[in-house]
Amino acid sequence: MKGLPQFLIIGVQKAGTSWLHRNLREHPGLFLPKTKDLGYFCWCEGEQALTLEQYRQEFARSAPGQLAGEATAAYFWTESGSQWDVKPTGYCQDLPKRVRETLGDNTRLVLSLRDPVERAVSAFIHHIALGDLDPESSLLDAGDFSGIIDIGFYAVHLQNWLRYFPLRQFLLLDFERDITLQPAATLRRVFGFLGVESSLQIPGCEKPVFEGRARRWVDGEVWVPLDQYPQAPPSEQNEIDGGTWCRRVDRSTVDDLRDIYAADQNQLKGLLG
Repeated sequence: MKGLPQFLIIGVQKAGTSWLHRNLREHPGLFLPKTKDLGYFCWCEGEQALTLEQYRQEFARSAPGQLAGEATAAYFWTESGSQWDVKPTGYCQDLPKRVRETLGDNTRLVLSLRDPVERAVSAFIHHIALGDLDPESSLLDAGDFSGIIDIGFYAVHLQNWLRYFPLRQFLLLDFERDITLQPAATLRRVFGFLGVESSLQIPGCEKPVFEGRARRWVDGEVWVPLDQYPQAPPSEQNEIDGGTWCRRVDRSTVDDLRDIYAADQNQLKGLLG
């Protein structure tokens, strides 16, 4: 529709959407608002909800001939029906339907996925750092907060989107393989998918937008520096490379997460062929 985006970066959270937003804004054939995570399609009511006219104004500065888009990492989070599917008040129940009704059925969709366990760990540590969660909480106990676990049911959410948009209108990226290891080539793929000049080089595209909180995977467990987890008991601390690190997610929790996502991961492979 006139004055509205023709493409969306729909997620997932903690999988490079800020990197995509920053680098796509550098292409002269594309227009993305300076503000990321507008969330128009997430919120049907409440203080965070925008009117359609407010949303349209975000694209008012696009030049003739530019393809307009926006990035909101939460758009991929739909209704899963899992025990961790706890949405904030005012969150839209059928988000993909709202996108199609507002933008039309030709909307192009960019989706970046990463290992669901690593994504959940990243989100968990992120929310602790922001002060959203008790620093002594465990990942499984906090799993229903802000989609920490629920967003990782990729097959379920993708199926909800496929009810309204065919798979050919999605560009699926792998965060580790595509964005981390081959950023320039990945940008060329995105540009080609969107139909703009794909040979354009974006200086500095190899740099992450957010480094993320320091953490290490050691023998299937996640460790963070002591200053991130000063409440950790001595039994959860260890000296690694001259610094004190604390066990933040133990092996049992990681194994539980693998089990939680196993069926959905197999279903995703079937969806993607």
